[in-house]
Amino acid sequence: MQGLIMQFQSVADHLAHDPAAQAVLVPALDRAEEMLVEGRERVKGLRRLEDRHLRRQLQRVIDKQLTTARVSLTIKGTVRPLQPDIADDIVAIAGEALCNAVRHAQAKAIEIQVEYGARALVLFVSDDGIGIATPDAEDRAALTKGHYGLIGMRERARRIGATFAIESEPGLGTLVRLSVPARLAYIA
Repeated sequence: MQGLIMQFQSVADHLAHDPAAQAVLVPALDRAEEMLVEGRERVKGLRRLEDRHLRRQLQRVIDKQLTTARVSLTIKGTVRPLQPDIADDIVAIAGEALCNAVRHAQAKAIEIQVEYGARALVLFVSDDGIGIATPDAEDRAALTKGHYGLIGMRERARRIGATFAIESEPGLGTLVRLSVPARLAYIA
């Protein structure tokens, strides 16, 4: 990964006079470096407990999106500490849903809501975008194009023992719902 970053940095340096190329390359390089650091932290197990705070992690995901859409984050219920791996997957699923709303749905408003419940931790990501005609068919079509976003969200949810659903209709936006049973989500 470090070698690829260096190669792309060389290309970015070579195209320093091209503002359009810089507008694409610089944010991509920044994100690649962030991913490299995150990967190292995971391998070493050095992530600090305070960085596990779900609101903070979700806000970071929101802040990284380059969008003109209004994005709101609401937390309901009594905040409880989460299992680290569960928190990571919740953030990844929310990030993918947000990315889809920004890139594909042409959403003007996106809401991320987390509900800390006694029986489950529930994540909702809703948008007012163009919607998806048939989410399951979209999974299959995306695979043929090399896109794994929806499938990846489903696989992450399955891996952590959560239920996952996408509700959408053309022109009416999309709602992504993830529900993680309390016994799996929370640190006892």
